[in-house]
Amino acid sequence: MSPKKFVLPTLLLASLLLAACSQPPSTDRAAHLLSMAAEEAANIPNTLDRFTRQLNIADTQLRTNRKTDAAKTLSLARDTLTTAKKEDFDDFHRIAGWTAISQLARSAEDRTLATKSADLALAALNDVKPETDRPQYVLSLAAELADLNGKPAAIELLNSGAGWATEIHDIATRRAALVAFTDALLNYDAFENARTALRHDPDAAWRTDTFLALANETAIIAPIPDAHYADRATAAAESKQRESTAGGRGAAAASAAPINSQSANHTTNAQFGKDVRFQNVYQQQLSH
Repeated sequence: MSPKKFVLPTLLLASLLLAACSQPPSTDRAAHLLSMAAEEAANIPNTLDRFTRQLNIADTQLRTNRKTDAAKTLSLARDTLTTAKKEDFDDFHRIAGWTAISQLARSAEDRTLATKSADLALAALNDVKPETDRPQYVLSLAAELADLNGKPAAIELLNSGAGWATEIHDIATRRAALVAFTDALLNYDAFENARTALRHDPDAAWRTDTFLALANETAIIAPIPDAHYADRATAAAESKQRESTAGGRGAAAASAAPINSQSANHTTNAQFGKDVRFQNVYQQQLSH
């Protein structure tokens, strides 16, 4: 075989390699666009609007696996909230703002920013006056603290929430709050804390009915099979009937979907409070 037959392919390959090396590197179009969006957002005069856009840009960066870029955008959002005037954010949006930064920073693997933001969310909560307005922000913030720092941090805040709720004059609102905090504490297996929380209401009969309703609800979710039950469905049906008769005077009135973290799997948690997490306050579907 003549070696001349290999000359042309070798030259062609060399030419292709040279051409490839001379091409400009590929451009991450989306990354550039998101960066440009962040730059434009910095010029929005309304502080709340600017902050909201910054959070949503960071959220998009996270959803497209650009964690480093998201951390930078969240730092800008932090600066916006730090320098905001008191009138720019009411209590709800300020607490929600720090909670949102904590959530997103945790996703961006910036634990320092997440921890600092969670601390500032707690500080903003403790600044709320009167104290009876604080319980409405406790459940969802406790969920973020649990995800960030573990159960003890959430339990500590729930204990505080129950204490604040004691001073709520409206009995229905106070009991809704106490049942919500009790149920959340039970979800963290903090039984003694749950007992203490519920004892902020002086009515022992109501407390008894509340714990009975919570126990019956747990039996509905995970009924204990008995020899005389034909199947678990029968057990659940009878347990539900017991709840309607024995617990109807007290805690049954507090049944609703839970607002606290994904670890909560009870449905007795009262529909109490305002959810301050990012997806419920600031997350938007932005369109041009």
